[in-house]
Amino acid sequence: MNLKEVPLRCRKKNGAIEQYRSLNNEQLKDEDIKWMIDLKKSQKDKKPKINIFENPVRQILYKQFDNLVMVEGVLYRHLEDRNGFLVTQFVLPKQTNSKKNEGLAELLYLTPCRPNQLITTDFSGPFKTTSRGNKYLQIIADHSTKLMLLCPTKVAKPITAAGNVVDE
Repeated sequence: MNLKEVPLRCRKKNGAIEQYRSLNNEQLKDEDIKWMIDLKKSQKDKKPKINIFENPVRQILYKQFDNLVMVEGVLYRHLEDRNGFLVTQFVLPKQTNSKKNEGLAELLYLTPCRPNQLITTDFSGPFKTTSRGNKYLQIIADHSTKLMLLCPTKVAKPITAAGNVVDE
């Protein structure tokens, strides 16, 4: 399926023109989207050869160059869904996306420096019941030594998990 620009006509009903202006203004506030809009206007359908980018967002936008289309001054992305239908997506400015992450702390990676300082556990199953009545497998991992313990259990409950971690 050829993804060519499809003209979009704004209707004068229900504030569609104001919505169009709002979308256009939001995109023009974002420097990276503005860069892509200028690139699309200057190059039309010919993808320019660019090797160095100012930031990762521009590199991602550049990779999507062939799927991005300008429709009445607004940047959209065309793609096919898994059923083969053409989907048109509005390209969101990063200010809109960053509002979701306000107040969240940075993710810290823990690096253990001695055995049993950082362990994780999880249950797998249910499996076929064994002759001893076990249906689940508890996996206990020590992140310092990379030791893995596999403990067969009858039930997958927190009290069982705690008992195996302490006993093993």
